[in-house]
Amino acid sequence: ETSVPLNTVSGTTESEIVYQGDVWSGFRIEVAVNRSIAGLDFTHRGPDNVINPISLVYSLIAGDQVVISTVPGNKGAWLTRASETSSILYGIDPSSSWPRFRNGINYVRLQVAGAAIPYAIKYTTKYGGL
Repeated sequence: ETSVPLNTVSGTTESEIVYQGDVWSGFRIEVAVNRSIAGLDFTHRGPDNVINPISLVYSLIAGDQVVISTVPGNKGAWLTRASETSSILYGIDPSSSWPRFRNGINYVRLQVAGAAIPYAIKYTTKYGGL
């Protein structure tokens, strides 16, 4: 598994993730919330320049851990608060997509107003075979 440490942005700056696999791969977004926020807006733009948004509309507080997974067979959204984990899939906007990394440069952005919040993108590089 590859883990890419990143920080949220308040503008439109994207980060590049070069995916070298030849089979599409879902990924996990893991956010360590350090202040109160009203939700998260994630954007993935693949090598084909198609924009794939994921919006989480859910009130978060300092200390929350959020995981959003686009991995086929394990898609979902979870919140860990005070050592208790629960699904917050209902907080994902229904118009959101479930993007996957494709071979080449993938651009990601987790947008939150105000100061940066650390997060990580975790994925497994996949290769096709016979």
